[in-house]
Amino acid sequence: MISDKAERMKHLPNYKVEVKNINSFNFAKKAIDFELIRQAKILDKGETPAQETRGYDDKKGITFSQRSKEEAQDYRYFPEPDIPPMEFSDEEIEAIRLTIPELPSAKRERFIRDFGLKENEAAILARERSIADYYESVFSKIKSIRASSEIENVEKLTASAIVNKRISISQSPDEFAEKFIETYKPIDVDQDKLSEVIASIIKNNPKQVEQYNAGKTGLLGYFVGMVMKEMNGKADPQAVQKLMRERLS
Repeated sequence: MISDKAERMKHLPNYKVEVKNINSFNFAKKAIDFELIRQAKILDKGETPAQETRGYDDKKGITFSQRSKEEAQDYRYFPEPDIPPMEFSDEEIEAIRLTIPELPSAKRERFIRDFGLKENEAAILARERSIADYYESVFSKIKSIRASSEIENVEKLTASAIVNKRISISQSPDEFAEKFIETYKPIDVDQDKLSEVIASIIKNNPKQVEQYNAGKTGLLGYFVGMVMKEMNGKADPQAVQKLMRERLS
């Protein structure tokens, strides 16, 4: 039953609207929101909403009239004598709110605001409390490790590692943190050797260089792969890509 009680009204409204065809809490909220607006517009005109049964159309997000119910007997109900209308002050509502754990929507917004996460990653992490708690726990562990200061965007990388399953979350936060540092800690690179390798690859692949400069930019991955092979994997692929792009331009 949904009825809009304006602040100026001392008693419950003298009408009732019953909404059916609701199969989830999400649809129930949408139906209530729609009805409150619909009924408020009618009341603002000085009119009384019809006492009726309405259905809910989840595709359109609206309610629609099904049949009228003019008398209480039509509803087959009687007032509950032990549950009178209840009103709460702002202070009471705030006190109740403080007892409620952080909800997924609030957690998602905090992850985006405080950690700079992408919306989809924040949503995945915040969806389940256990995953969200794990993320914050491993993030805290990682930040406590001295070597993490050498890694940029730890918050984002941690989220990406969990969401994209680059590091298993079946292990403890401490084990995850150690694996994270091992995976993302910058590699000490012999810059002189790297420069020589890049120069050699460009010199020995004139055809591919010509194709790249002609617009076949997908070859950049080919060059990076060759550099990583010559360096035995001891180089940062992103740094190699940046250097190779600069040398080829």
